[in-house]
Amino acid sequence: MLNHQIQTFKILKLEWVMMFKNYALMGEFGEYIYFNFCKKNSLNPKFIRMGETDVEIEYDGKKYLVDVKTTDLKQDKYKGSRHRENLCYDQVVVDIDNNSIRINPDTKSPLSRFGKIIISDLDINYEKWIKSEKPKKNSSNSMKIKRDEIKKQIKQLFNQKKIKVRTIVRGIVSKKRWSGRPDNLPGSIATIKRYPITIFIQMKYQDDLNEEIYKIFYFDHKLLGNEIKLVDADKRQQKKGYLKVIDIEDFERNNKKFVFKTIDQLKLFINSF
Repeated sequence: MLNHQIQTFKILKLEWVMMFKNYALMGEFGEYIYFNFCKKNSLNPKFIRMGETDVEIEYDGKKYLVDVKTTDLKQDKYKGSRHRENLCYDQVVVDIDNNSIRINPDTKSPLSRFGKIIISDLDINYEKWIKSEKPKKNSSNSMKIKRDEIKKQIKQLFNQKKIKVRTIVRGIVSKKRWSGRPDNLPGSIATIKRYPITIFIQMKYQDDLNEEIYKIFYFDHKLLGNEIKLVDADKRQQKKGYLKVIDIEDFERNNKKFVFKTIDQLKLFINSF
């Protein structure tokens, strides 16, 4: 009997892996479940999907911004990092063993008034999600528009010097949530050979839904392993194929001349070539 249970669990886990190819898709499923629950309970949900805000809901005449956190771990509340005071961190738990879904509301969330929220039939809800019309990306996303404009400006600066540049723009997660060793810096051998320069830009919030530049890092690939310190990738990064990564904190301490606060500062530096 026990062997049968173990085998069944393995099969369920295999089906689960096949159900969601990655955590991003699991997150989209969680947002779908959360949105529909709020809609059924007259909370007027609206997809935002900018910055760390996934959904806006309304209760008793007040609007709430929500970061929907989806997991398959057996948790009774969200236990991760909280980067903004004005966000509700509502958690969606996908419970494979019980073929159900649970919503764990934040203490300040309007959903907390519902008590325990358990939605049955994970499999049926999954099929509905697969067949559902997916929300269109917000074409007026001010953060994306601003980031695209920044990339365009950087490309133009280097085009004037006939230098191919790789530009990476990252939001508040790169400043608060990540370690000082992002996965894609310096990137693959092919990337390093293709681009002599990488510009890495960290953004910060101006307000709830708008960003501004926090720091600009200039990485000259000729200096990799010398002035630009490379360290061993961690186990997670190695599984993704990265062996060495840039230690940004070390870079900032020892290469202040390659760190800028504005595009204008970067422009002055480039024009000195």
